[in-house]
Amino acid sequence: DISAAIAKGNMTDVVTGFGVLNEPLWTCDKAIVKKFDDLAFDIVRRHMGDDAAVYIDDMFNPWGWNDIWHEEKYENTFMDSHIYQVFEDRLRGLSPYGHVEFTCDSSIRNVDACCYYEDKHSPTMGHFIGEWSAAFDQAVGPKLGYIMNMIRLNSVAPGFDRQIEPKRQEFLANYVKAQMVTYEGDVNVGSA
Repeated sequence: DISAAIAKGNMTDVVTGFGVLNEPLWTCDKAIVKKFDDLAFDIVRRHMGDDAAVYIDDMFNPWGWNDIWHEEKYENTFMDSHIYQVFEDRLRGLSPYGHVEFTCDSSIRNVDACCYYEDKHSPTMGHFIGEWSAAFDQAVGPKLGYIMNMIRLNSVAPGFDRQIEPKRQEFLANYVKAQMVTYEGDVNVGSA
């Protein structure tokens, strides 16, 4: 058990939190994931102490995780959301301006979607965007087999030596800044 090893190694002054499960898909049974999270919470707190932060993932659905973990024992818990426009077919075709606009206007709903209890922000659970990306226009999955095969054959990943045009660099900088402002701004940080 990782949390037991952290405690046994006297590392709780350095490792102050524990993420339970990274990116369970929306197709997973939510009741099973919630049960897993509940059991893991008890294990982490047993080994690492009551002040250890515990992070759980929203299964790419921040709206589906309200009214949980609101009791006092859940102080210092967090919902971790991951937002990737590149994985949504309908978003990959947006213009550069459209990506920035979507991030600033539509994505804010993801930021403020979870961690409510009785229509107010949870007194115990905060929310943060733990992963996002500057990638926006390429379906990564279909290319993965080819890239991995070329690495196996040549020890080189193809296409990673390209030059990015100044206009595209400017867009990428603006896109990253938009995400930083939106996702790392005034997010409900609960008791953190």
